[in-house]
Amino acid sequence: MMKNKDFHDWLSEYFCVYLPKKRNFSDKTVKSYKDSFNLLREYFDKTLGIKFIDMNFDSLSKDNVYSFLLYLKHEKENAATTVNSRLSAIKSFLKFCGEEDIELFNYYAKIKSIHNFKDTRKTKVEYLTIGQLKLLFAVPDTGLKTGRRDRFLMIFMYETGCRLNE
Repeated sequence: MMKNKDFHDWLSEYFCVYLPKKRNFSDKTVKSYKDSFNLLREYFDKTLGIKFIDMNFDSLSKDNVYSFLLYLKHEKENAATTVNSRLSAIKSFLKFCGEEDIELFNYYAKIKSIHNFKDTRKTKVEYLTIGQLKLLFAVPDTGLKTGRRDRFLMIFMYETGCRLNE
């Protein structure tokens, strides 16, 4: 039964059954994966001249997928995390196909070798000035027990180098 499926049947099975029902992925994750394939479909149509109806597993060659990722990074100016998310969706689909039909595993093996993109953007870390810190530490009312506690925790976190999300 599985071997008679074509590429589009596999996509339908992946999005309608595998992700939401077998893997219990959230609606948002499924939508994100669908968005990845819609972008891929558009890229293949406009740039490579491969219409969606003509797409098959051979269309997802390493060169084609890599050129799609470069397009996202350079032309669409997507961040590395976004590009990596799109790559993950493609890898996940091909892994699913390869696990269901051994004849399709080779497609996954080739795409699996594409490494994630590194983020080359430099983030500027900004610090508070001494005056700003003094002002911040003066906010809790030290006349109250909770104010002394809050001020202690603020100074303790600052002195021990805690990150914002801690």
